[in-house]
Amino acid sequence: MKNIRPEELADNVQSKADFLLFLDSLIQDFNINKAEWENKNINDYLLSIEMFTEYFENYYKNNSLPIPQVDAQAWRLFADILMAGKIYE
Repeated sequence: MKNIRPEELADNVQSKADFLLFLDSLIQDFNINKAEWENKNINDYLLSIEMFTEYFENYYKNNSLPIPQVDAQAWRLFADILMAGKIYE
């Protein structure tokens, strides 16, 4: 399979399968293009996620994009996914 950049996949994530394909692409991109990544360690990566989460509405507004409406279950899923990265083998 051709390496697809995560930027090409992110806009089309609408299912679990799409998300898994995106994650695989993100991992491959980090392994192949690490020099291009601003955040090269887990601490910086998580801090960046935290900052983006706090102000994501501004990102969408500044790019003339509709602001996603995220419900309580989705926030819980995000938290579970990130926690799994700490404990899941």
